[in-house]
Amino acid sequence: MSETFETFDESSVPVEPEVPAGSTIPSSPYELVVIAAQEARRLNERWRRAAADQTNKVTKTAVDRVLAGQVHFLFEDEPEA
Repeated sequence: MSETFETFDESSVPVEPEVPAGSTIPSSPYELVVIAAQEARRLNERWRRAAADQTNKVTKTAVDRVLAGQVHFLFEDEPEA
């Protein structure tokens, strides 16, 4: 089965404010999965609100963005017991 995926045009989506500077590349596979999952949720909601015709796979797009350093993230310290 052959599928054709078009490139998502982000110019039709409203621009979001800049994220504060933090890390750009996860240091472990676990961090990559957690950050990519959060980015996938964010992208999915963003595309849904913009009523964009999404033909890309959200998860792959999120992982690609994280690995390319396009997603900034900060770790919060766990509260002490």
